[in-house]
Amino acid sequence: WSMLEYNFYLALIALFITGFFITTLWSYTYLLIQEETDTHYMGRVISYNDMFFMLSNVATAMFIGYAAKWGLSLESITFTLGMGFIVVAGYYIWFKKRYIDEENK
Repeated sequence: WSMLEYNFYLALIALFITGFFITTLWSYTYLLIQEETDTHYMGRVISYNDMFFMLSNVATAMFIGYAAKWGLSLESITFTLGMGFIVVAGYYIWFKKRYIDEENK
């Protein structure tokens, strides 16, 4: 999607496709929550999941807005978002190896 950010119409199509995949990921997350969570804690877990998703959306939107206001270039903003994604993916891999895979042994 970021490779197409300079062509408005291609970026719009890529943004739609990206949104489709994000929506699919969100639906899959809800499926996993429903399958793996005790019904007694379901509402609480779904609430925390929603708070996390909404916080990440708001924080990303605020970062983009403030970064543009501060005069950062589009490349810098995209690079920073990409690096944030890589850092979070690395943290997930570490967390999964440390806590989730350890329980399955």
